[in-house]
Order: sequence, then C-alpha cells, then structure tokens
Amino acid sequence: MMKQNTQIRIINFKIFIISTLLLIPLLLLIIYISNKLSYNPVYFIIISLVVIVGSMIRLEQKSTKYVIFNFKDNKLLIEGKQNESLLYSKIFNFNLYSLFPKKKLGYILRIQQEKGNFYFWITTKNKNMKWSKNDYQNILILNNSLEQKVQKKQLFIDYIIFGIALIPTIIISFVFLFVFVVLFSLITGNIEWFQYLEFLN
Repeated sequence: MMKQNTQIRIINFKIFIISTLLLIPLLLLIIYISNKLSYNPVYFIIISLVVIVGSMIRLEQKSTKYVIFNFKDNKLLIEGKQNESLLYSKIFNFNLYSLFPKKKLGYILRIQQEKGNFYFWITTKNKNMKWSKNDYQNILILNNSLEQKVQKKQLFIDYIIFGIALIPTIIISFVFLFVFVVLFSLITGNIEWFQYLEFLN
C-alpha cells in the first residue's frame, strides 16, 4: 500500500545560485588582496577559503525548509511555505535523481505540469548532512509513490541541472587542490613552482 504522505527537507535554489555566482568574484578578491599584502599571503589565502566555503555551507543549511508530499486519490498536495495542489491528470511527468556526490548534494525532484516545472532539491532531514537509512527510505517511498500515479521521464533540463550542480564541487575541489599543492611546495621548499604567481613571490 502506498504511503499517504512523505516529509522531506529541501534547499533553497535561489540561495544556491547566488552563492555559486559569488564564489568566483570572492576568489578573485582573495587573489587581489594577496597581491597587496607585504607578508607571505599563504595563510591569508587558506583562512579566507575555509571561511568562504564554510559560510556557503552554513548559508545553504539555514535556507532549508520542510515540505510534505500528501498523496490523495486524484491529486498531490505539496504542503510547505507555499501550498500546491496538483491533479495527477495535469502532471505530464516527473524525475527524481541523485546529484554527485549524492551524500553531500542530495537529490533533485522535478515535476512537470501545465504551468511549468516544480523543482525540489532534497537534502537530509538532519542538519549534519549525513544521509541515514531513513533518508534513503524516504527517497524510495517518494519515488515509488509518484511512479504509481505519474510517468517518470528524463528531460534535457535534468542534464543541465546535474551539470550546474557540479560547478561548486569542481571549483571547491580545485581550490583545495591548489591549497594542498601550495602547502606541499612550502614544506618541501619548492616555492619556485609558483614563481609565475605574483602574490607568492
């Protein structure tokens, strides 16, 4: 028997987009300030990067909210900050898929209906970002409940969302790789590796 309702916690898309757009200017600002410092800027760079990344994660966690999907006989009720009532006959399709890495970025639920698409970025119910068995069970229940009522279909927009979601992960990975290489070069005395970077001279 299909479970009548499922509660999930979602991340605010607007906050994610804003924080992503701000990431590159902030990185450029760090480099600019580093060029102006009269002392070795390595520690300033490392501390600044840790603060920025930590602030982004904290901001996204603060923007989360709980949403309840209530499955009725002929319609889906979405109860949250703004309630929605969607007739199954008016829903064209849906898709529910994990982002990479899913244990950190979570899942995307897209519901396409007459007025357009509804998007939900699903994260863990707890705020420590660790996925539990209950979290995965909720995803499975939500997917199965929707499949019983609506066609599941992958659209081109799903590939775009998956790609956009990778941008912060790629940038942050490069940042930490850069910090690691800088620290390794300082420890081993190979600072000449970075002579082309003015702020490390």
